[in-house]
Amino acid sequence: MKKQVWCVMISAVIACLVVAACAAPASAPVVEPAAAAAATEAPTATEVPAPTKAPAATEAPVAAEPVTLTIARPSSRSINPVGESNIEGAQNIDLVYESLVQIDGQGNLLPELAKSWEPSKDFTTWTFNLRKGVLFHDGSQFNAEAVKYNYDRLHRVPGQSGGAWTAYTTEDSVEIVDDYTVVFNLTKPFPGLPMDMLYPRYKITSPTWLKANATVADPEAMEFAATNASGTGPFSLMEFVPDQRIVFNKNSDYWGGEVGGRATSKVDRVIFQIIKDPITALVEFEAGRADVLEGPPPPQFDTLRKSPGIQLLGFKVPRIAYLTMDVSKPPFDNLQVRQAVAHAINYDELLTAGELGMAYPQCGMVPDGLTVSIPVDPALCLYSYDPAKARQLLAQANYNKELVIDLTYAPERNAGFEIEVQLLQSYLAEVGINANVQALDAVAQVAKMAEGAYGLSLFVWNAGIPDADDFPGWLYDQGRLPTNESWVGSFWDNQTVMESMRKAREITDPVARAELYNNANQLAMEQAIYIPLFQGSKTFAVRDNIDGLQFTVFRRLNIWDITKN
Repeated sequence: MKKQVWCVMISAVIACLVVAACAAPASAPVVEPAAAAAATEAPTATEVPAPTKAPAATEAPVAAEPVTLTIARPSSRSINPVGESNIEGAQNIDLVYESLVQIDGQGNLLPELAKSWEPSKDFTTWTFNLRKGVLFHDGSQFNAEAVKYNYDRLHRVPGQSGGAWTAYTTEDSVEIVDDYTVVFNLTKPFPGLPMDMLYPRYKITSPTWLKANATVADPEAMEFAATNASGTGPFSLMEFVPDQRIVFNKNSDYWGGEVGGRATSKVDRVIFQIIKDPITALVEFEAGRADVLEGPPPPQFDTLRKSPGIQLLGFKVPRIAYLTMDVSKPPFDNLQVRQAVAHAINYDELLTAGELGMAYPQCGMVPDGLTVSIPVDPALCLYSYDPAKARQLLAQANYNKELVIDLTYAPERNAGFEIEVQLLQSYLAEVGINANVQALDAVAQVAKMAEGAYGLSLFVWNAGIPDADDFPGWLYDQGRLPTNESWVGSFWDNQTVMESMRKAREITDPVARAELYNNANQLAMEQAIYIPLFQGSKTFAVRDNIDGLQFTVFRRLNIWDITKN
């Protein structure tokens, strides 16, 4: 089989060389015309040539080196679709796993492992027609049984992140019609189901592989799946060493992808080199040991822009940096204290000194750039920089002495946080709040938030789907969270708002949905439940032999489209 593959590859290379030699270039260079040739004489008779010797045997051609794309980034996270929501983890998952649907660069839904789908009139039943001839990386077949196993499994696995499947289904909701048709019977209407399927938890894993690696202690193979994988995507996982490196190889058996979505890769291997320290990562990149640097330190932006052979790329994304706090416990159960913090912050300086112009003002908790969204309302910027007013509000709240709190952040969440947390500390000190800064890893930060009464947390929220539900639908619905989790962090227990967020998920009228989200957003800002700081961008330093790199928070890096020259 390998010999046949090499023969095909060699034949293809020879064919390409012949075509390249014969075809005119797309933009042919201009050349000076040659002088007219002199008339030729009639040829004289030639002698019969002597017999030639048989040509010497030629050596077998040397195989081309695999094209490797190396990306330096700060976190490895995991590769388990069910247990991962962080953007780095989602990037791992996107290379190996696929869902029934996917999204293009403009936010439009596309088929993936399903060829088509159709709801009933009341959106309680959805029929999906599946793609044939798709193999998992372990060689087993993708079919309706695989879909049912994965979706039923969501009810058996605790601590999932993102997605609403378990809120609208039971473990018996997936009905197999035939090998390539499934019907989802929901417990109540859910018009947004295909959009919800963009969350990582809906990715399809090989049931054969999961069952083979289950144990008594780990019956759903959750721990094993954190660093091992078997999906249907354009790459297969070769190595996962937490906090060091993740290596993927091009999937030579990939079914090919849908136009506008994932595709057969143009590179042979991808390496995520995990370097937590941003300065060390920059040194590695400048030394040529990485092709792409994710999230370079903002103070180095100007240097990178001026460096020959390097591009600095920034992509505005639906991603909000903000402060969150436990509004159910002192001191932040007091509205005046929350408003004092909001007025203490110099928002313009955060943009210029912290993000160096690579971020945007943010009003409310719904960012620009969602395809199913509500307008960003400047009227929601209720709190301007006003230290005097902040001190006045603290005095009215009977905090006349210095207020001492913790201020936590995870450096890996945003390259600018190292600078911005110092700025925030100075703003708070100016109004009489002593913030003890604590740098934690992302997991530890969320764990501290889940305990409650954690002070202030500098956080970032990335859209997982291009729908407004992914911001107010989670941030204002504390009851939507899995048990014992609080990566939302506010503990805002407003039953009226929570019910309105659930209603917004179950109706199709965009005007009515927008009204529900707008009302919740307005109230949350008046109550200073969260303090939005800015809408961010995702930055990359890229060598100039790398082409085609694009980023959205819905598709992450389009690694399958990247070429390395």
